[in-house]
Amino acid sequence: MKEKGVWSADFGNDPYDDYNLIVEILYNEKDVAIIRKIDG
Repeated sequence: MKEKGVWSADFGNDPYDDYNLIVEILYNEKDVAIIRKIDG
């Protein structure tokens, strides 16, 4: 039987802008996507 992967999310400060948050989407503890606000 194939073992299921684990999805998780982590929140933190945007390293380029301390006033905004980023959301990291992780799969088996590895970054899959980083969501952050882009001006414009």
